[in-house]
Amino acid sequence: RLVGRYEGPSHHLVLSTADLEARGVKARLKGAGDFIYDSSGSLERLRAELTGREIALDMPSLFPQPVAYQTLTVAGDYLTGPRQFDITRFNVTAPGFALDAAGTVTLNDKGAPGLVAKARIPAIPVRQLLRYWPLTAAPGARSWINENIFAGDIGPLQAQTNFAPGMLDQDIFPEDSLSLTFGMRNVEGNYVTGLTHATQ
Repeated sequence: RLVGRYEGPSHHLVLSTADLEARGVKARLKGAGDFIYDSSGSLERLRAELTGREIALDMPSLFPQPVAYQTLTVAGDYLTGPRQFDITRFNVTAPGFALDAAGTVTLNDKGAPGLVAKARIPAIPVRQLLRYWPLTAAPGARSWINENIFAGDIGPLQAQTNFAPGMLDQDIFPEDSLSLTFGMRNVEGNYVTGLTHATQ
């Protein structure tokens, strides 16, 4: 169900209700956008903000079990010239979980898009983090934590990416293209298979 209006003179779009119910996805959304034109009358950018609540995902290829988010906020611009999304705010919350991020995505006809972004997750129990960690995001790290870290808190986590267009198609990334820092507390883990679990 989609309810909204477009205000022609001001080029302003309002979505007062946007209920999404598709295979594996449910959400209640609303938002607004502005179409911004240059002096020649060509579309220069689209500025938009979208908020959501009661978001439920049941996608076994992405999450090992159904997940639900309390709120979603996305704000940013799409620039038609460079074909770039400038995301000034991306915020997701769920019980015991929060993600704040911002960055740019640059489209690329010849391969993977460029991605320059920063993200932060406050300290959270390790097992709770895994609930919201997509299977396809850094699968090696996720798998190791799932198999070897049994208890404790991790974070805050801070991530930064600097992928030029096409770089994500490479098998090996440059050293400065991705960084992830985090702290750990009261951790129980299996650092060497067969030995007593280590604690920190």
